[in-house]
Amino acid sequence: MTSALPAFDPTHPLLADWRRLNEIADVMYAEIHKTLFSEELPLGARPPIEKTLSGTAVSANDVLAEAVEHLLRYRHDRLRESWEALGFTIAHNKAVSALRAAGAGLRGTDHREQLHLVPIDTRRPTQDGDSAAPDLTMLPSDVADLEEAYIERQQSLVLRDFARRVLDERSLLVFFAIHFEGRFRADVGKELGVTGQRVSQIYQEASKRLRDHPDNPFKSDQPQQGETDDH
Repeated sequence: MTSALPAFDPTHPLLADWRRLNEIADVMYAEIHKTLFSEELPLGARPPIEKTLSGTAVSANDVLAEAVEHLLRYRHDRLRESWEALGFTIAHNKAVSALRAAGAGLRGTDHREQLHLVPIDTRRPTQDGDSAAPDLTMLPSDVADLEEAYIERQQSLVLRDFARRVLDERSLLVFFAIHFEGRFRADVGKELGVTGQRVSQIYQEASKRLRDHPDNPFKSDQPQQGETDDH
């Protein structure tokens, strides 16, 4: 997945702030992985051997490379939202495009029902440096929703990494399965050889350990995702 576009603008603000760019890229990768494979990132960092789309050699890293390139080629004088929000949008749309190209259809996009097609740029450069037709990108009707989606994805990565540092292996597996994957406690219990009730106890203990830990990055915020009565 390559692109023949003009060179990066050396004055692009993200090229002068690599820490911010890396943080944006991490969230972009998480969104790409979720859209391509309908699942959260594994517990570790980016997997050393990536999954690829069925019938293709395309991985989340391939889509990320193209998405970051698109982000860094976007003219900052035309930015209508934050770079974080724009990066999130580009990542999602590049992943959707990869799914379409692979004939895999749209998966894992139920939480994006509010998206619709709008132009994010009035004109885009061609290989010759001229301007071409508008580049249509999927955006929410409200930019605030896009900012919220970025923050939610970023916070999930922070929580995942924090849990990896604090919890033991079994507690981490239970917490990840319930909080991030929304799995039923009985199913998790079968894998671990314990009852669903015991899984609930482990999850509650893990949640309390994270909430009360002095390094808790969310302070008074409490994990709620995946905590439902029927689980």
